[in-house]
Amino acid sequence: MYRIWLIFDPRRIMILMTLWLAVLALTLHFIMLSTAKYNWIEGSGASASVASAQMAPLPPSRS
Repeated sequence: MYRIWLIFDPRRIMILMTLWLAVLALTLHFIMLSTAKYNWIEGSGASASVASAQMAPLPPSRS
């Protein structure tokens, strides 16, 4: 196994792995943001409609 590291530079491999994982993470986050269900910035329409359905107006006061 040590002969592999004699061929490849470990610093370069670690930098490339870090860059690849960062690109992969950003890609997955942007894919999730493009869906209506998992968009945590703008919120989904389904959760807003459920929250508004649970809020009933108060009954008129009898004074």
